[in-house]
Amino acid sequence: MNLHNIMILGGGLAGLACAHELARRGRSSTVLEKNALVGGLAATLEQDGFRFDTGPHRWYSKLEEMNAWLHDLLGDELVTVPRLTRIYYRGKLFEYPLRLSDAFRLGLGTSLRILRDLLSRKPDGPSTGTRSLEEAFVEQFGRTLYEHFFLDYSEKLWGRSCTELSADWALQRTRGLNLWEALKRMAWNRSGIRSLAKEFKYPRMGIGRIAEKMAEDVCSNGGVVHLDTEVVAVHHRDGRINRIDALHDGRLLDFQVEAAVSSIPITDLVRRLQPSAPIEVLEATGRLKFRNQIQITLLLDSELSIPDNWIYVQDRTIPFTRFTIAQNWSRDLSPEGKTSVVFEIPCDEGDTVWKETDRVLIEKVREHFSKHFGSVVRTEIIGTNVYRVEKEYPLFDLGYRQQLDIIRKYVGGFVNLQLIGRNGTFRYNNMDHSIMMGLKAARNLLGEQFDIDKVDTLDEADEYLEEATQ
Repeated sequence: MNLHNIMILGGGLAGLACAHELARRGRSSTVLEKNALVGGLAATLEQDGFRFDTGPHRWYSKLEEMNAWLHDLLGDELVTVPRLTRIYYRGKLFEYPLRLSDAFRLGLGTSLRILRDLLSRKPDGPSTGTRSLEEAFVEQFGRTLYEHFFLDYSEKLWGRSCTELSADWALQRTRGLNLWEALKRMAWNRSGIRSLAKEFKYPRMGIGRIAEKMAEDVCSNGGVVHLDTEVVAVHHRDGRINRIDALHDGRLLDFQVEAAVSSIPITDLVRRLQPSAPIEVLEATGRLKFRNQIQITLLLDSELSIPDNWIYVQDRTIPFTRFTIAQNWSRDLSPEGKTSVVFEIPCDEGDTVWKETDRVLIEKVREHFSKHFGSVVRTEIIGTNVYRVEKEYPLFDLGYRQQLDIIRKYVGGFVNLQLIGRNGTFRYNNMDHSIMMGLKAARNLLGEQFDIDKVDTLDEADEYLEEATQ
């Protein structure tokens, strides 16, 4: 294969990792990114001397290869950050996962029901694609913990009933966690769950430095990264992608293609195919959904007394699901004596929240944060930022797997196309898994043979599972 024209769609972690690996091995590529900055879902924004991430993104990988890769990339830019994450519930903060003392704070009756759930717990059932998120959580944690700590947050995050969502989300995000493990930690104050590590690695100037440094290296080694450049058509013939059209600053650019790697949302990729995909594939694409997010950042004239990296917010009357405090990640993210706080509000594209004005969203966040956490008064806010993120999360509703299989079967017919990344594969990836996908895609282009779909699957849990026990 002539590898002169390698096109990478999307300048997030997965796409840039592919371009970076190619550059490291002496091959150039072209990256097309529709946003004005690299990083995709793991970017860092800048404003008035502040740097703040688009939500909390920590680095803790079981893959030693990936830990070494990150260290080689950023070296002295990395810092070690102590982890503290809590849940705000009924006006109180609870550690995640619960400690025994926290369970007693729920009341004796609730504590006894948790114990009853443990004694009556049945083994987790197999993943069939038809089991609901509610069923999965109840099997893992018992109904009492589910109703107290998973139900409200999950339905607030996804905007749908847990009975309408697939168990696959729980399988991907809480593997290795269950009621017995939770109670052992509650009783003995310990945990072997890898995702509950007490510290993690982080670039001192923000998580976006991973993507920024990769882009710098790609460009310095002969590659090209086009920003503000949106893919509008993906042309194909005889089972091969042969040309890509992209829009930049009102001009239509076209690129000849020998090989393509796509990390853009799989639904966008299918809709841009020319000739069009078959009707059944387009219909399946229409049934796959994503959840959007609006991120509101308050720039503060002082630091906060809250020690957490981030806090989950259960209460449905509070608009945000989570907030992140920059000072507790790196002091270099903000001017001295100041900090920023990023709030996340989930929504669907086109709904009333998505259409709300920035001014109204900022005021809602300020009001609720001040009321419930007592940490912000109006005079302390010296700046604000509103950042809308399309397709933040793949939405696993019941039946999504059948639709995804139809799409993947068709797209898999293009012999010079590889899919990578969270939205490119419609999978809830961690950062290290997305980067690993990009690395493997690059190595495949150079003659190796890796099955990208096996990254972070249940079949390879011992190798990739972030939540595996130690």
